[in-house]
Amino acid sequence: MDNIQKIIGDRLREIRDIIFEGGRISARQFAVAVGETKDNIANYENGRANVPNRLLVALYHKGINPTYILTGEGEIFASNEEGDMIAKRIKNKGKAKSNVAEIHRIDFEKMDFNELVIRFNQLTAAAGDMIQALQKKNNDVSTGRKKIRNKKE
Repeated sequence: MDNIQKIIGDRLREIRDIIFEGGRISARQFAVAVGETKDNIANYENGRANVPNRLLVALYHKGINPTYILTGEGEIFASNEEGDMIAKRIKNKGKAKSNVAEIHRIDFEKMDFNELVIRFNQLTAAAGDMIQALQKKNNDVSTGRKKIRNKKE
């Protein structure tokens, strides 16, 4: 049983890392997008917990085929409008200018309040991830400078 949970978790990670929203996103962004916590996502991906039905339904509404997640069979994308949109985005991914251009293409006026809140949370999580990456890079650069100074002394 544990092996099956791990295989399902690997497929869930594949969806998060490669496919979901047409590009790689963090576990935190993924959790926000599907209404879960980051810890729950980690537990599902590592096979420590069963993937609940609510997550499979949320992923289906985001365009991911639950049958693929559970069995590895069939198409990764759900046969719904959202699945078609993700497949198209991935196909056109190399043609996109930047993430900023993607944000400007979002038609916020057509979204209802709940969709706006979800999108805001996704973008906030992405911004937080970028800030952490910049801080880590800055720390790495600072640490490298200190090591060079210490060697010279």
